[in-house]
Amino acid sequence: MTRTQRLPSFSSKRAWLACGLLLAVAAIFVHAAHVHGSEGGDVPATRMHVGATGAGLPRHEAGLSAHRAEAVKRTVRSVWGAYRKYAWGADEYNTVRHTPIYWDAHAKQAVTLVDALDTLHFCGLSAEYAEAVGWLKAEFDYRPTIHVNVFETTIRVIGGLLAAHALTGDRDLLEFATRVADALAPVYNQSNLENGTFPRSTYNPASQQPGGSVLLADLGSVQLEYRYLSRATGNRAYAQRADSFFLRAIASTRQSGMLGQSYSAKKGFSTRVGTGGPSDSYYEYLLKMYLLTGEKERVFVEAWGRAADAIAGVLAHPFREGSSSEMWIRLGDLNRTDGTLDACPTDHTFEHLSCFVPGMLALGAQFFDAGRASRHMRVAKGVLRLCVNLYFNSTTGLAPEAVKIHPETKRVFPFRPNYLLRPETAESLFYLWRATRDPVYRDWGWRIFEAIERHCQVCRGCEVSGYSEISDVHAASPRLTGRQESFFIAETLKYLFLLFSDDAVLDLDCWVLNTEGHPFPKFAPEGKRANIPEKCKKV
Repeated sequence: MTRTQRLPSFSSKRAWLACGLLLAVAAIFVHAAHVHGSEGGDVPATRMHVGATGAGLPRHEAGLSAHRAEAVKRTVRSVWGAYRKYAWGADEYNTVRHTPIYWDAHAKQAVTLVDALDTLHFCGLSAEYAEAVGWLKAEFDYRPTIHVNVFETTIRVIGGLLAAHALTGDRDLLEFATRVADALAPVYNQSNLENGTFPRSTYNPASQQPGGSVLLADLGSVQLEYRYLSRATGNRAYAQRADSFFLRAIASTRQSGMLGQSYSAKKGFSTRVGTGGPSDSYYEYLLKMYLLTGEKERVFVEAWGRAADAIAGVLAHPFREGSSSEMWIRLGDLNRTDGTLDACPTDHTFEHLSCFVPGMLALGAQFFDAGRASRHMRVAKGVLRLCVNLYFNSTTGLAPEAVKIHPETKRVFPFRPNYLLRPETAESLFYLWRATRDPVYRDWGWRIFEAIERHCQVCRGCEVSGYSEISDVHAASPRLTGRQESFFIAETLKYLFLLFSDDAVLDLDCWVLNTEGHPFPKFAPEGKRANIPEKCKKV
């Protein structure tokens, strides 16, 4: 065995017992994961209630899920241990070269460490969590000297710090989040919002210069973080900055429900709309701002309803791949002309990033009447079937970054064959499980987790040294790139852990997850009575 290579598949785990791996692993993996499940009828338009435990499950199923959750927890511990050993305090970590990666060597922000805090908390890894917080209290010093991505810094760093504060009450973490927000604040002041422009995507706090383009997801995916920061600090300025341009963007969607993927001061929003990378979390935050604020600010849910209807009614295209008897649904980009959406797709590419949509539709269906909710759930299930089959139909059992779908034959062809440890499918499996209680979603999630273990795990000698993106999901022995982004532990592993865990680990009646998987507690806007259960008042 070379110094850097994948650990063997589960079928050969016995060879690793001499290296100190747990004997219990073999028992966990003898359970077969089903390709197909019941995936029953559409859920009615009722609230997504989540009980305190999994007591209603059959005993064997509850035991199986507990074993699976424990397996994911061990992977979290392995990922964390490798980061601690080879890249402690760094932003990311090259798992093949065993070298740290810094976004900015002068900004002691430890992105992976911060992004992982609430995952460690949920998994009950208290010693690891305490050590991470200890590093932050001794070393955290946000003083970037280069252009930083405002969106990524907000959702990962500010979001991670705020979530850990919300879960534990640690005021130091709130102070660190405030420092980062204050360093980025001028990007909003310099936007000349009254003149109709939007914040740029990057900002250099040292030179106080904004840069980059304006993407819809960037301008519309910071509101949860700043709204909760205002709530936690009592300083309304944070929410006011973020809400001002968010509300102006919403006002532009009253006819079609959708906005162009990018914006320029000269031309306004572009004509192309979709649910992929340039746009995705803007639509997610329409729904989640309504949830965060105790379901009292209807401007958000009304905008979300228009967007969800457009996604389910215009962007969604049912099809059968080859001779398959299953109906899949893909989401295609469209053109927006004079405020209306064209019916014909402009592109036949489907990105893994769009696999978050089923979860978003399932989470939002609770606010619609039965007929509308049923339509949205049908689309959610159809898109998710496409997403999981992109995993199951590849050589490795992992999904490519993007595929092309032939407009006539409906055959699916690889387009970008690399797998980036992305979380979107696991996220949707989690929300569909909570909405329907259909065990097929847990079984699908387990198959994906097994494939990650087989093909993405990296070791050095007898020791797991992290996980890696792979170059080609259709290759028998794909190349490991060494890239392990912080979202792998912040989202992918967290959603898989939550998928197999009791509801009490994260009660969706009380918490809202940001687009990086960080939880914020629901609260009532000032002077309003919120629709929040009594059990959440202690949060």
